[in-house]
Amino acid sequence: MTKDKPEILADYVTPGVDGDTSTPSKLTSKFSTLLTDPATGLATAKQAGITEQFGQLANKFSARLLFWNGLQAGLPVATASRGVYSLFWTGPTGLATMFWKETEQHRQRRFYLERELALDSVDLATLDFSKKVHINGVDYFVVNVAITLPIKEPAKTLLVKC
Repeated sequence: MTKDKPEILADYVTPGVDGDTSTPSKLTSKFSTLLTDPATGLATAKQAGITEQFGQLANKFSARLLFWNGLQAGLPVATASRGVYSLFWTGPTGLATMFWKETEQHRQRRFYLERELALDSVDLATLDFSKKVHINGVDYFVVNVAITLPIKEPAKTLLVKC
């Protein structure tokens, strides 16, 4: 239903830094969810087909995610919301309201730093990109390391503040 989307399927636009909405960014995800047919209570989808027979191979499809609600009256029922949780990005119980705000706040506090670091072969061998490094009183994650081997000069690193 890419044409005339219902409001619940509207794109979520994340605000810029410090409330600056002049450069908004549309949030995309690897999955989407489905609407529920009010008459049957079952999930429903309307999308273009993807078949070779009708030359529709250029059409795309993304994975769908629903909450499993079990069998009801002999029918499998899965919906986009359950209790206080919803798989839609917008709305009062949507993903943006319930979970994404903390991520946005974290992203507003972080910054990138380019630094030349004197690393040796042991440092490179034991470097774990999933762990923080502590430099001058600040914790960082190492994003990138550029160094030539054999080591003759400092490594150019890109760090992100935690």
